[in-house]
Amino acid sequence: MMPTAEHVRQASALVHAALAYRDFESWHLIAERECFALRDPESHEQIFVSVRGHSDVWPGLAVFRGAEGFHSMHRLMHAPLESLDEREMLEISGTFVEFQPMCLLPERAIPPLEAAGVQIQPNDLAPDFMNYLPGYVPGGPTVEEIRLLTLALQEAAAVTLDVVDDVVRLGTADQHWIERRLVRGETTRWEYAAVRQEVVLSPHHLSGDAVDELTRARLRRLPRHFHEIWEIDLVPISLVQELSAHERWPIATALLVVDRKSGRTEHSEFLPAPSRYEGIGEVLARAFVTVGARPGQLRVRDARLRARIAPVARALECKLITMRYLPALARAHESLRASLGPG
Repeated sequence: MMPTAEHVRQASALVHAALAYRDFESWHLIAERECFALRDPESHEQIFVSVRGHSDVWPGLAVFRGAEGFHSMHRLMHAPLESLDEREMLEISGTFVEFQPMCLLPERAIPPLEAAGVQIQPNDLAPDFMNYLPGYVPGGPTVEEIRLLTLALQEAAAVTLDVVDDVVRLGTADQHWIERRLVRGETTRWEYAAVRQEVVLSPHHLSGDAVDELTRARLRRLPRHFHEIWEIDLVPISLVQELSAHERWPIATALLVVDRKSGRTEHSEFLPAPSRYEGIGEVLARAFVTVGARPGQLRVRDARLRARIAPVARALECKLITMRYLPALARAHESLRASLGPG
């Protein structure tokens, strides 16, 4: 599909805002932990902006929205995106621009530069735009995300000037935020205010999936292997794929049930990552019925998974234990990925 004149205009505005931000080198003056809020003039939504550069390999900027974005921002305050493992990456929500030498820029990042009609020398920093949705393969930003990222780049440059001129001081972000907002009156101007976050944080506690009486009866009739320990987890299968800017493919995860002593995979089942915790108790109960046995003990390493499957463990009359490392499951995960080949 050929880009419209409006697409070209948006891409050009985004690229020029990114290059202007690059020239300010805001990452030398503002740290990741000094995130600030920005009031969207159109939707009046409170979004959060983080200047990247102190801990990341390459400098850049990140925009976070909603509860998922808010959690991602806190996770990335003191750690680069590259430091997260695959299981942690499944949770990230945000829109990013990263600057790296033009000669290292991936092919997907070239079309916006061409649409903007800019030429960048091979060793100069050039922008790469990307968007992360929880449980999905990263892709390019949507039209709305392009608008917000353009606004954030422009206002981050303005905030940098105000930090230099001591107009505003950005402290470590917590429950109170420095918010930059547009005030319309006799004159239209941007001003700062100390505010509370408006994001409603979701509770960390997850209730377990209820087990109906028929399923409970089936589980209790399964032969009991008292001395067996089975390790259980939802593991990512693939995270990195080259996609167009308009594609959003769910990342594949696998439910693995592995015998700790023998290393034998008792059950494996593929699930879409975005819904991996939804209905997982029912999925696991069906898996045990399919296997036709129940162990003496179940081990998991994810607190959310444990909360979801606790009623199933009670129905099985199995101990449910949280362990940081599950060696048999880790080996089974590597074997599964190797059998599927690259990608």
